[in-house]
Amino acid sequence: MSIFASSESTTLPVRTAYQGGTFLFIATMKYNKQPLDIPAQIAMLKRRGLKEIT
Repeated sequence: MSIFASSESTTLPVRTAYQGGTFLFIATMKYNKQPLDIPAQIAMLKRRGLKEIT
C-alpha cells in the first residue's frame, strides 16, 4: 500500500506561509495464514454471531 499526499495548497493562493511539503508512506504486510474459502468464511462469521437474514 502506498499513500502519497501533498500538503501544498493549490486552490487557496492567499496563504503565503510555507505549509509543508510532501509525505510518502509505504507499508507492506506479510501474511502467514492461508486464505479461507468462502464456505469457511461464512461458517466463521456465523460462529462469531452473524445472523442470517431469510
